[in-house]
Amino acid sequence: MSNGTLKAAAGALLTLSLSMPAAAVIDWEKGDPLSQFHVLQENHRRSGARAPSFAKIIGGADATSEFQNQNGLVLIAIHSENGGSLCTGTLISSRAVLTAAHCLDDSINKIDMIMVFFIENLDQAPEESARYGIKWKIHESFLESIKLNEIFSSKIPLNDIALLFLNEEAPAATKLVRLPSLDLTPRPLAVGDKLMLAGYGATKSNTAASSKAYRTTSERLKTVDDIEIISTAPNADEFTIKQDTKGACTGDSGGPAFAKSNDGLLTQVGIASRVTTPGCLGIGVYTNISNYLTWIKKYSQL
Repeated sequence: MSNGTLKAAAGALLTLSLSMPAAAVIDWEKGDPLSQFHVLQENHRRSGARAPSFAKIIGGADATSEFQNQNGLVLIAIHSENGGSLCTGTLISSRAVLTAAHCLDDSINKIDMIMVFFIENLDQAPEESARYGIKWKIHESFLESIKLNEIFSSKIPLNDIALLFLNEEAPAATKLVRLPSLDLTPRPLAVGDKLMLAGYGATKSNTAASSKAYRTTSERLKTVDDIEIISTAPNADEFTIKQDTKGACTGDSGGPAFAKSNDGLLTQVGIASRVTTPGCLGIGVYTNISNYLTWIKKYSQL
């Protein structure tokens, strides 16, 4: 297992960084995940530290609790030596969450604590909606690409996929996200296909630059529809989407891109990895799940 924290190795990665004041002291060994998260919020508020707000997906609509539960969406709050970050993930087994590798990479900072929230609105989160992340598996080739990035000064992480394992089973109300099937050959993604994105990330491009205070209000799940694929290939590990006035932003890393199946249900086909332009609008890059189904099956039961 790899242990670690968020690494800003991808330049414009869809990440949300929270700088913890050096004097803040939190007893991470005691208390439930929700109360510990509130301690982190209060320390941030008292410090007056500049930090991005916990907000929503750009140009999207509020998701219902039914949508969150039906599609296995979770908010991942990560605390490390140098602060904290938010990512999005999806439940793929009773104790395993699918997310982006860069959310859990510890090659720079050690992760002290991971909290996973099964809720569409963190303001209304009951204690029973929270779990701890206790171990994780990052794709081996992602770690190799990070090493190559350091050698060649590149900022493109490859194979941006990881699994996070919970301290106990997820709440019974939360269903497993639907993934492409290994037993059936899925229709390859094609340019022009329309997808739905979901996540707990920022509502505005460049939110980190404009935010002046830690915000404790409404960390809500958002969805945005009719996002167009602009490039892909039959065996590509990634695909790109057009983000002109709407799309994923900071905090949406690890979140799903859904395609509507023939039966009308949503199937997760991508994982939010990064954007290729400053801010959040422009071109978004997603990990193509279909190329990692064997890897997911192999490690999801660890």
